[in-house]
Amino acid sequence: FRQGSAALDSPLPSFAEQFPNVRLLASTPALTTPANVQIVSIEPVRRVVLSSGGGGIEQVLVRLARQDGVLDRAMTRVRLEGDGLAAIEPLIVNWEPGQSTADVEFMIDVIAPDDREITLTATIDRDALDADNTRHVLLDLRDHLRVLLIDRRRFGFEPSVDRLTAGAWIRRALEPTEDGPMELVEVEPAALDIADTRLAEVVLLIRPDLLPDRGWSMLRTYVDGGGLLVIAPPGELNVHQWTEQLSSALGLGWQIELEADDSPEGFALADAQPASEVLRLLSSELAILAPPVRVYRRLIVDPSDGEAQALLELTDGSPLLLAGTPGTAQNSTAASNGLVVLMTSTPELAWTNLPSKPLMVPLMHELIHQGLGVIRSAARYDVGAQPPIRVAFRDARALTLPSGTRVSIADDGRPTQPLRAPGVYTVIDRGQQSMGLLAVNVDPGAGDVTAQSTDDVSLWLRSSGE
Repeated sequence: FRQGSAALDSPLPSFAEQFPNVRLLASTPALTTPANVQIVSIEPVRRVVLSSGGGGIEQVLVRLARQDGVLDRAMTRVRLEGDGLAAIEPLIVNWEPGQSTADVEFMIDVIAPDDREITLTATIDRDALDADNTRHVLLDLRDHLRVLLIDRRRFGFEPSVDRLTAGAWIRRALEPTEDGPMELVEVEPAALDIADTRLAEVVLLIRPDLLPDRGWSMLRTYVDGGGLLVIAPPGELNVHQWTEQLSSALGLGWQIELEADDSPEGFALADAQPASEVLRLLSSELAILAPPVRVYRRLIVDPSDGEAQALLELTDGSPLLLAGTPGTAQNSTAASNGLVVLMTSTPELAWTNLPSKPLMVPLMHELIHQGLGVIRSAARYDVGAQPPIRVAFRDARALTLPSGTRVSIADDGRPTQPLRAPGVYTVIDRGQQSMGLLAVNVDPGAGDVTAQSTDDVSLWLRSSGE
């Protein structure tokens, strides 16, 4: 039979005791696998496109998979289209015998106005299962990114280069000219307000030691909603007691030494760096940019009680950059939608020569640009699910489906019914205004038409009773 599908690793509920006289009858399951091609994913190189960053050409990868009992030679036509894009020619995949996966690379020309979300839709030819022949993804087109710099304000003449603070070095790296893609806004740690974080795409916390408890709470809320938080240790401190608040307030579970570790000779960056999506586009240049960098002072971090990914490592294997998601600690609550990046050595010359080296500028830009992209790509909404919409959209009150039907958001922040159709949904706030879009897709695993053995299906059916 092919009237439906089921995951055999999820047993049926037993009804033998409740309905002892009911007999379950089932026809023989299909024994052959039909030819079916599915779109597994659409992967833009950059999820956040900065129009002021120069050029509107972007690379998009469409991944395909096919199931077929024979896997003969075949052909699939792949189309990619979207609002705000120049016309895109379809591409052809010529399947070789035995080939089950393929990648198709498109170059798209973004011509849409700035500051909007762009929908990309990939489609393939009709086959045994139409549900997985279409897939959607969103691009965030921005004229600039608003970066909130939480730092102590300084007045008077700018100090000499060897006395520049981390905030000054970061501003030089991100905002060398007034018309660049980054707009930096400074705020005192004690004066941080919820309105500041609501308007920021990225938050750079340079003086965590001066941040009050309510500030840490605001930053947790900001990250939970899909924000990117980058933290650097204060360069003038000997004892870093703020690290205890970082671990507890953000639920990261990282154990950080209170006192910095010094190395007069300096640690170099390791020759082999861990693979990370955040620094993927920079990885090919590290062989040239990394060797001159030395780290003379750093915080020792043990992330074993939580989940973390090292973005850059020193020669002794310790992280220079560490990323994690709040809520992944063993004793924490559910994970959030955002990302926290910790710089274990602050960008000041007393700690590291990184600010004076060519790596500094591209590193800071990629941390922000691709860090946001990683957050966007992690937001996944599957057909049949009831995802927690208010984690990313705190004022959401309803969803408008592609058909125009509206679904309310319940008090727990989830839709009152499962997302039943793929497509692009609109999130509506209490003022009946659009808050943003959701790309809802079919889970590729649910579209696997590979035939199951009769014995396996029979065993699965028996779990419902004798």
